[in-house]
Amino acid sequence: MTAFFSSNFLVIAHRGASAEAPENTLPAFARALAVGAPAVELDVYAAHGELWVIHDDALDRTTNGTGRLEDHDPATLRGFDAGAGAVIPTLTEVLDLIGARAGVNIELKGPGTAEPVCALLEKRNTPPEQIVLSAFDHRELERAKALAPQWPRGALFGKDPSNAVTKGQALGAASLNFADRTVTQALLSEAQSAGFRTLVYTVNDRTRARELRDWGASGIFCDDPGAMIAAVTC
Repeated sequence: MTAFFSSNFLVIAHRGASAEAPENTLPAFARALAVGAPAVELDVYAAHGELWVIHDDALDRTTNGTGRLEDHDPATLRGFDAGAGAVIPTLTEVLDLIGARAGVNIELKGPGTAEPVCALLEKRNTPPEQIVLSAFDHRELERAKALAPQWPRGALFGKDPSNAVTKGQALGAASLNFADRTVTQALLSEAQSAGFRTLVYTVNDRTRARELRDWGASGIFCDDPGAMIAAVTC
């Protein structure tokens, strides 16, 4: 089994190898595994009693469907093309594909996602060290902490990372996940001094990735994991 934090500098395949295959689809995750990504990131919404791996609650950007997930029944959702003939996968399907070969960052999207995700992970007896549950909505992380504290949590921060350490401590987070456009070396140092792992999204410039590595970041989310692994291990 591959633990999530298995590398000194972790290259996480953002929505799978999304530079080479449609994001958040089984081909994208299969490609990430093929190029040796030690971890993948995916997005999950709950709708119609199922956990769907898709970034948006609307279908228009990433599929040939329109409207929102909840506007369509599961059979209709499965009929939409998510790119190159791929379907919108379920979390179960993605976890089955990955098996024990990589760590998995599950981003909780939308209210009420934490409970079914935690229930599924418990049902599957997924090793806690393989998983990180992340969210911008920290209420979902609070819910995950209350429901199943064994699953590590990653607190996501966007435009305003102020008080990130205090917020992460309140959540009992394992990692603080910062946007590349707002992260600084001082912020990384503060977080690391407080005992947090630090992950930066979304980094597709190789020089920048090496800079973040040298600053002491724990890892990055990127769209082309094969290229980035080569860049940061040279």
